[in-house]
Formats: sequence, structure tokens, C-alpha cells
Amino acid sequence: MSKFKVTKTIDQIQTMVTNIHTVFASQRNYDALKTGAAAFRSKLLYSVGILTDEMCPAGGNACTTPVSSYGTIVISPGVISSYWFLIEYTDLPADVCIRLATHDWGDNSMSVELLAVLVL
Repeated sequence: MSKFKVTKTIDQIQTMVTNIHTVFASQRNYDALKTGAAAFRSKLLYSVGILTDEMCPAGGNACTTPVSSYGTIVISPGVISSYWFLIEYTDLPADVCIRLATHDWGDNSMSVELLAVLVL
């Protein structure tokens, strides 16, 4: 079951990154990810297709807290610069963090560019 959950998390990350790159292709940065409170932002991200039905099982206006196999998902612009963005997962076990950090994310321009895995 653990391998399935890790694979599902990797698929979710790749989907979100691809969708974010597509939606923001004509923008200079990811400032729009700052829009409103987290609950409003989740609804917005769902409405433009960044979050999927699987991440927002209640769908539409009910998508206030996107979920993964492990906990919640938060998407926001970078803390220091809005030229990059964050996808945060809560409650990831340490072994999953290691698997995500060592996963081959690819090397083309549309690939996921994993910068860090932060365990709190």
C-alpha cells in the first residue's frame, strides 16, 4: 500500500506542476497564487484545473482543503520570490520524503524541478 501511495503522490505532484506551468505560461511570476485565504485559493486552483477531482473530492466551491493520501496539500508562491511556487504536503512520513527527494523527476523544461523536501 505504501508504494501505491508514494506513486499516487508523485503523480499528483507531476499533474499539479504541469497544470501550474500551463495556467501561468503567459505570466511573469506566480503572484496570482497569493490570491485570498488558503480556502479561497484552493477553490480558485480547482476551478482553473490545477487541482483535480481526486485532490478535491467534494469538488467546486467545497474544495477548501485539497487532500492527498497522507494529509493536506497547500499551493502558494515562493516565500522569498514569486518566480517559483511551493507545493506543500502535510504529514508525510520520513520514508516518503526520502522517496520523493530521490525520485527521478526528469530534466526537460516542463518537468518537476524538486528543490527541497522539508520535514517539520
